[in-house]
Amino acid sequence: MNWLALHLPALALEVYSRALPPDRAPAPAAGRRSYPPLAGADARAALAADGPDTAVTADLPASAQPQPLAVSEHDRIIACNAAAARLGIVPALSAAAARALSAQLRILPRRPAAERAALSRLATWAYGFSDQVSLAPPAALVLEAGRSLKLFGGAVALRRRVLDGVAGLGWQARCVLAPTPAAALVLAAAGEAAQLNVRAGTDANETAGAGAGIVADHAALRRRLALLPVAALDFTAAQLDDLQRMGIGRVGELLRLPRAGLAERLGSDRLQQLECLLGERPDPRRAHVPPTRFRATLELPAEVPDAPALAFACRRLIDELAAVLYARQAGVQHLHWRFHHADGPPTPLVLGSAAPARDPQHWLALLRERLDRLRLAAPVRAISVSSERLRPLAPADTELFPQDIGGATPDPALLDRLRARLGWTAVQGLAAVADHRPERAWRLGEPSLAPAGPRRGAPPAAGRGRAAREQPAQAQETVVPGAATGARRDRPLWLLAAPVALSLRDGRPWLDGPLDLGAGCERIDTGWWDDCPVARDYYAARTIAGERLWIYRELRGAGGWFLHGIFGDDPAAGDGD
Repeated sequence: MNWLALHLPALALEVYSRALPPDRAPAPAAGRRSYPPLAGADARAALAADGPDTAVTADLPASAQPQPLAVSEHDRIIACNAAAARLGIVPALSAAAARALSAQLRILPRRPAAERAALSRLATWAYGFSDQVSLAPPAALVLEAGRSLKLFGGAVALRRRVLDGVAGLGWQARCVLAPTPAAALVLAAAGEAAQLNVRAGTDANETAGAGAGIVADHAALRRRLALLPVAALDFTAAQLDDLQRMGIGRVGELLRLPRAGLAERLGSDRLQQLECLLGERPDPRRAHVPPTRFRATLELPAEVPDAPALAFACRRLIDELAAVLYARQAGVQHLHWRFHHADGPPTPLVLGSAAPARDPQHWLALLRERLDRLRLAAPVRAISVSSERLRPLAPADTELFPQDIGGATPDPALLDRLRARLGWTAVQGLAAVADHRPERAWRLGEPSLAPAGPRRGAPPAAGRGRAAREQPAQAQETVVPGAATGARRDRPLWLLAAPVALSLRDGRPWLDGPLDLGAGCERIDTGWWDDCPVARDYYAARTIAGERLWIYRELRGAGGWFLHGIFGDDPAAGDGD
């Protein structure tokens, strides 16, 4: 078996800094994005930049530098960004000494809960590469990759794809493939120092593989571990002092000691740890259980007063959501956003989709529409997003011989954009109601995403082969879910909100001229059981200009003629299609 370990060396800092574009980016490759150094208000403005192919264009002075950031715990610096390091800020420095070095330094408290949540979400994302993923707190995870190598094109391609995916989510990571999970975690945590040590090895092929973060077999693993300092192992300070007095500084020197004496001096637990590293003892790992809902919070390194300027930080969360949904082969239909302020309740925002979706560009486009019109009560300090229960999102089925039933499938993305721009209730669907009264034969509801039915006059689409020949004729008719069956052609497309009274001249209804009532009428006399009885004779009338109208004569009360609807086509012309 092969195990892939991911170690996030800057997790404590990146729970804050990933809300900002990178401090400095190398020369961009084709199709990749680069960011100039940003500081102060420029950094907040950069939060609004989004899209993989959109460059940040800001007129900055040559001396502009990104804001120095550091994370502290127990009044000690534990992590800092490159801008802070250039000012002499280093881990283990006291917070007071760090502030003395730079007045611009921003020191943020460590958020262990945010780190655990981020690691959990990254483990859920890793299910896109393996069905066996385990957490290794505080800043690592490991997954079984042996059964995925062929699928992803080999160890090198798999490792590159994992690293690219993690970087796309805004995390720095070290990635190592090794024969055992414990060894992969130790080597990933050792980082660049371990790779430099391996390059001093004896085998050129092994050196190339190790330099790429891949340990091919148990023999190479033993040589790789032998070059590590014993401090790379999870030993206590007292045990490390004991080993130092014995003159042991490398793991290889430790492995040459007799096992019995090693267990007596360090304890059986440490001996079992070494055996797990080498693959001589089983090393079972508790599997990570993905949550049924997505929840994430992103702390901002600086307060943001404008809603559109939150787009970049929100994109980080959307990309993370999309990665989790892709790994779970799922989608979500609603996202609940909360923009937290220093004082007062958070500002809520709900995004909805007509169908479960996981495309990050789709969700980002909807969010940008809403952010442009969102009013914030105060500057934002943190962003959180949560989803409903994840819904399975299977690939759409396709037919070997596609059939054109004369209709079109509605575009859910267009519906979502209209609702994001105009409001959720501004775009509604129509559903049929079993009632003969025209004004009560429909209701507003959720727009239907079912394909439109066949054209009027078009024969129902038939299947192929024996199944089509044996299928009853009535079973071959296309029925649209949610649509009324037995739809009449003498019903207008446009029904007026309220009937309009028509004048009467020479005993005939009049509208810009006399109306031709045609050959017959349809009587609707119903509703006697409720408060809205009707008794009407409906006619498909035609004006002198050729327009077709739906009018009726009231049979009760004062009587009279009324215009109730307008036809959109001529049924005679439709039959000729």
